[in-house]
Amino acid sequence: MKKETLSKVWNIIFSLVFILIFALFASMNSDIIESITLFEIVVITLATFRLIRLVVYDKIMKWLRDIFELDEPTGINQTLKDLTSCPWCFGVWATLIIFIINFSIPGGSLFTLLLAISGVAAVIQITINLIGWNAQYKKIETQKLEK
Repeated sequence: MKKETLSKVWNIIFSLVFILIFALFASMNSDIIESITLFEIVVITLATFRLIRLVVYDKIMKWLRDIFELDEPTGINQTLKDLTSCPWCFGVWATLIIFIINFSIPGGSLFTLLLAISGVAAVIQITINLIGWNAQYKKIETQKLEK
């Protein structure tokens, strides 16, 4: 089987597994889904944001991404490489993971809250860095004009 075809097969398998997990969770927790609050949505959103950054970008999880970094990844390795290197791809899975942890595991809401707080801290840090870089850029531009 061709490399591209094998990767597409694994993409379809992962999609079906996602749908199956989602359907099972939804059928077992329909009362939770119907009563979710705005606060819980915000916390889950922030926790999902943080989990995505953790898996896709942060150094601490580079070991996970490196597992799938082969010279010529094929099949399931290619699918997992794509999943762990794409924030949009992993985002859907991260949301499902956070949702299941939050509502199905005792203490899961604490884990979700910790990720959410970490997500807010990451946004603050990114914003502060952006302000600093912008100020540095303007300082350099001003110095160039003065010469």
